[in-house]
Amino acid sequence: MTTAKDVSLALAQALARPYASVEAYGLALRRNGWWDPAKRGRGARAMTTREAAQLLLAVLSEGPSTLGSREEEESFFKTYSTLQPSRHGKDQLFDAVAKELEIDFPASFLDYIEGFVRLFRNGKAEEVIHVWAADPHAPAYEWRGPTIHIEVSGPYPRAEISFSPSAAFSARHALQMAEHRGIIRLDFHLATISSSWVFERDGYENVSVRSEVDGIFEAYDRGVRFARIIGAREVDAVAKALAKPVQQ
Repeated sequence: MTTAKDVSLALAQALARPYASVEAYGLALRRNGWWDPAKRGRGARAMTTREAAQLLLAVLSEGPSTLGSREEEESFFKTYSTLQPSRHGKDQLFDAVAKELEIDFPASFLDYIEGFVRLFRNGKAEEVIHVWAADPHAPAYEWRGPTIHIEVSGPYPRAEISFSPSAAFSARHALQMAEHRGIIRLDFHLATISSSWVFERDGYENVSVRSEVDGIFEAYDRGVRFARIIGAREVDAVAKALAKPVQQ
């Protein structure tokens, strides 16, 4: 049975951090109600892919103390976990990825992270993500599997998941990747922005919507700019921990 400790240890190794620093994120998630209370002994349960995805998102914050609780509207975790797909001009890409990840519409940023964790855990990442041929002279520490980037940025909350699709994935969904330069970039914004992203409708400009959206950008776009990224190494680490054989 894979426990939170197993996954935290695997993620700490992938991040080259002490275990205690990653454990602190899990403790904050549990303390703030994002993870269910822990049980010991026979009542203990295996860690879920949802919890693993939450841990991956948590390490992208400024620290455990910034995660916040379900009741805090502007906490890092509540804000970023609920970011919505910016589908404008990318409907086909979002639909294709959602189908491969077996997630339903509408899905949040956290749903997509969990979907990729499942994909790696089930050994199907290469069916969706292109694997670049590794240089035989490259150092052993260089990542050589399916490559994916998961990024959050601010102070206006944004997120992005990007990867190069496999040839089989593109063929299954009839994707013309030349117009996307061979890379799928799925971007996520606040729900209010995502639902009001198209300003023009029926031949005229919706001034009231633009004013509302500009107001939201202005309210959030103050403070130190930042971008934090995790990749396939971290996703693969937690996925392999989840997939380890159950000890009899």
